[in-house]
Amino acid sequence: MAYNNNDKNQDYDPTVNSYYGFINQESSVDKTALSIKFWNRYLVITISPLLITNGSTKVDKDNALSIYLYHAKSRILAEELKQFLANPKEFKSRGVDSGDCLISISNGEEFGVTSPCLVLRKIDRDTGNVITSYAYQFKDETYYSIRNFDENNKSFDKCYYKDLEIEQLITVLEQHYIALTNATAYSVASTGKYDASRNKTKMNLIMEKLGIEQQSSSNNYRKSSGSIFSNTSGNNTTSSYTQATVDDIDNAF
Repeated sequence: MAYNNNDKNQDYDPTVNSYYGFINQESSVDKTALSIKFWNRYLVITISPLLITNGSTKVDKDNALSIYLYHAKSRILAEELKQFLANPKEFKSRGVDSGDCLISISNGEEFGVTSPCLVLRKIDRDTGNVITSYAYQFKDETYYSIRNFDENNKSFDKCYYKDLEIEQLITVLEQHYIALTNATAYSVASTGKYDASRNKTKMNLIMEKLGIEQQSSSNNYRKSSGSIFSNTSGNNTTSSYTQATVDDIDNAF
């Protein structure tokens, strides 16, 4: 996880790098790496050229190109990738734009290859001309399973997962737009609300002892537990109860 605390007056936005990333040193299109991170509610996809010298490979981050996708764009791109996988010959190029960038999946024909490529282009806002572009050529002969292994004659079959990298990219896109519903965040907060209430009560006591002024608030309020439909008698009456902190409940027993 990367941190940026240069300006203490700014809201803190963490940057989290995904472990889902790819590199293709053997590409006949562009020798590039594809990396993914999350920042400020965006999914950031970056394609970086590779610097290969004397057998060593280095990612050229200074000349990398990135696109920032919010949740709706992530969902659209995921759907485009799924439709592409269903019929790659029909759909030669599909993608989404964001800012001055366009990201698209290509079946490789435009580059003279047979394997799909993810293309990232930076486009001039006024002229529509492509300023910079990189392609990541998906590897289709790297990931495989072993089937029908015979320990006597050592024979076996390899089953290649040619679209695995595209499928993993779809997984990241799906996880991004699903995570931003905040449903999981709510469930975690809700599960820990009792501990949070205890900690808040203890903190208030410490502040009171130290003479630190606290913002006035009341946790006790009445909440309705019914509606017109919850009364089987048909009378429009509801019951209510008083809400208190967890410590108040503990002290009652």
